[in-house]
Amino acid sequence: MINFKEPLIFIVEDEPAMQVLIEKTLKANHFKHIQKFNNGEDCVKAIENGELPDIVLQDFDLPGMNGLEVMIKAKNCTPKQSLSFYRGRPT
Repeated sequence: MINFKEPLIFIVEDEPAMQVLIEKTLKANHFKHIQKFNNGEDCVKAIENGELPDIVLQDFDLPGMNGLEVMIKAKNCTPKQSLSFYRGRPT
């Protein structure tokens, strides 16, 4: 029997409602290993401390370090990591 590792997914989002929406969507699709960050700096610190996510879903417009800066720093630590950006604007 093949054992598949549960993917670790990082959500980097400064809007609490959006964090909850993304997390609920992932959990509804059976993803359980999720960590949330309110800013890019905390995400990068976690990666630098050895927490290596399989996927990073992140807002581009973050306070402080923006999504592109997070991607560059994350890719330096984990070049095989998948990163996804999104950009939301309230209506």
